[in-house]
Amino acid sequence: MKMPSKGKRIAIWAGVGGAALVVTIMYAVSSCSSSFANVPPGYVGKVLTPRGWGPRILEPGQVDLGKLGNGGIGNSLVLLEGVTTTVREKFQEAAANDDKVDDRVLTKDGVPLTLTIYIRLTAPGDERRRNLVFEQMTPATSKDRVSIITIQDVFDRFAKMDVRNRIRAIAASYDNYKSLYADFYGANERINAAVGAVLKENDVPLSFQNAGISNAKPDQKVWDAENEKVAAQARADAMNIISSAISADPNNLTTLKWQYLQKIAEIAATNGTKVIIISDTDSPSVAQVPAATSAGLGGP
Repeated sequence: MKMPSKGKRIAIWAGVGGAALVVTIMYAVSSCSSSFANVPPGYVGKVLTPRGWGPRILEPGQVDLGKLGNGGIGNSLVLLEGVTTTVREKFQEAAANDDKVDDRVLTKDGVPLTLTIYIRLTAPGDERRRNLVFEQMTPATSKDRVSIITIQDVFDRFAKMDVRNRIRAIAASYDNYKSLYADFYGANERINAAVGAVLKENDVPLSFQNAGISNAKPDQKVWDAENEKVAAQARADAMNIISSAISADPNNLTTLKWQYLQKIAEIAATNGTKVIIISDTDSPSVAQVPAATSAGLGGP
């Protein structure tokens, strides 16, 4: 006698028990189907079961999470960012911060300094430290039974506060922003060492590569004042040079005068305005001024 297929056997047995049994068996069969999730490139993952963590860390690929049971009970996948990531620590004025708090660093002279530090980090390579991340971190995002832990999340929880304190202390050791710029290489070395020390002392489950200053700028008012000071010094230097030239040869004053008059006439000419200048200058050097009349200049 030919045996019926598995599907037929179920149908015959179900016919004896009634419609309710058929529904139960169909539900049981559908519950056995799989639900797959991806571990994308650049990530590692671990399965969280209703009883705890799965036994191994998963490399990029696919994982079968199974179906959810009653009440949403089932497996989920937690991903950990595994590629090198640059974390940015900013010390900014209030207007640039979401919380509107001025968190700039200060040098010894008390002048606020805007500072940006870049820190290059990656997930730990050994399994023990990777497991520490999964065990101690609560994923910030979750969707469709897949959660993600980022390098930024791990840094913020284990190292951020101490790193920022060390950076403030380094900035406060300089007399002013100019002295920091003068020791830019040394300041970067100190910050690099300080960040590495924090991660080691706190046993942060991340691999540290390096850190350094991206931007350092004093308060805008101080910056503007410094620029004005430089511009004023440049103007003073130019006036000293002109004064020395006039003292050496008084005819240079006449030449300078006609150069400025020529400039005035050129600007007027671009606007379609004719300028007639009556000058009391009677010097042979006037004839040597280039294009003295081409822009509408005229003498007595």
